[in-house]
Amino acid sequence: MKDYLVFYFLALVLAGPAPAAAGDLTTAEIRNRLVGQPIRWWDDGWSAGELMLEPDGSARLVLWAPFLQDEGTWRIEAGALCTRWSSARAGQEKCYRLRSQTDRRFLTTGGNVFEVTVPDA
Repeated sequence: MKDYLVFYFLALVLAGPAPAAAGDLTTAEIRNRLVGQPIRWWDDGWSAGELMLEPDGSARLVLWAPFLQDEGTWRIEAGALCTRWSSARAGQEKCYRLRSQTDRRFLTTGGNVFEVTVPDA
């Protein structure tokens, strides 16, 4: 697990943060590529976990260390993904744009990497 996080941290540092630009995902691309998909996420501060954006606008968050499970909501406004959690970030909404790094990996303007995972067969 530690090696996994180190690898992705280095990938994030080398890639650098993605500014909002023409290459950002559109509203339709966010819906088609992320909604209803299991997502692993991490950031440059060594936080990591899992995320699920449900089609009905609800969301689930797991932070691996320190362990936290949270529920909230998501929406898209002007091409930015906005999330609000019951506990995380003291319930404050955060909005960010996403840029595709690969077919399944996305860098947010908030400094997070989202990776759509394939369920184990």
